[in-house]
Amino acid sequence: MAAALLAGAGTAWFTRPAASANPADGFASQASTTVTTLPPDDPALPTPPVGSSGAPNRSTASSSGRPAKAGVPLLGRSLPPVSEPSKLPAPTSFSIARLGITMKVRAEGVAGDGQMALAPPPADIGWYRYGPRPGDPAGATVLAGHLDEPDYGIGPLVQLTNLRQGDVITVASGKKAYRYSVKSVTSIKKTALDLSSLFTREGPPQLHVVTCGGNFDQETRHYDANVVVIANPIG
Repeated sequence: MAAALLAGAGTAWFTRPAASANPADGFASQASTTVTTLPPDDPALPTPPVGSSGAPNRSTASSSGRPAKAGVPLLGRSLPPVSEPSKLPAPTSFSIARLGITMKVRAEGVAGDGQMALAPPPADIGWYRYGPRPGDPAGATVLAGHLDEPDYGIGPLVQLTNLRQGDVITVASGKKAYRYSVKSVTSIKKTALDLSSLFTREGPPQLHVVTCGGNFDQETRHYDANVVVIANPIG
């Protein structure tokens, strides 16, 4: 997520207006502590749940086989283990009807720098494949994507700041469409983002959608904040 971009470091170029970093729903820490990342060979990298298709690649490739880009810092420790793997289908599409957004969902793991790998084009959104899936009884399904890229331009996720409370997000998994109601949309400084809460595998099921935002630093080529959407299942 200068701090690494949660939606890809070193690739964004579009300068967005300044955004506040108001804490909400436990995602912003009270202290602005620098987020740390893991080197590629750090043994504390997250271990996939038992029965998953494979361990995160610790070199330079994402789970999609493409060159990995920096994404979500994992705070220097592994995520909590899962006792049993989910048997539910992986998400395949993400849409917000009111904003006219439809995106393909790509399963992503851990990049070589210890952060969540992301789908390369801003047209697609990544799902953290070692976390909960839509329909699981607990924890957050995490989707994250690039805001923009030089060779692509501005992606659909630039519209996340236009979401309103109660807007419906639909995530398709297998033959089922899971609907979520937006609870909050918050811009949080990258140094204050509580990633243990973002990737939680405990508590009620939620959908967490993340991209970058805030001010763009022309020297570091990074945004200084993340836009975090929290949505609750409907029905």
